[in-house]
Amino acid sequence: MKNIAKPKGFELAAQAKLLLREVLKLTSKGPKKYRFSLFQKMETLALDILQDIYEANNSYVAGSVRGGFSLNG
Repeated sequence: MKNIAKPKGFELAAQAKLLLREVLKLTSKGPKKYRFSLFQKMETLALDILQDIYEANNSYVAGSVRGGFSLNG
């Protein structure tokens, strides 16, 4: 059986980065009349997704969430 290399870092964040990269690539090639309305909203949402993932990952600390809430029940 082949050894499959595990992805480096946080897989969900890596996928969100790929999403952001694709959104930025697609929106940069679009017509200018949409660039500051629809495309700006798409870019903002993709950035918000990535930011929320990092904030959620940083708030998880060894089985608990900052602020005293327990994930065990």
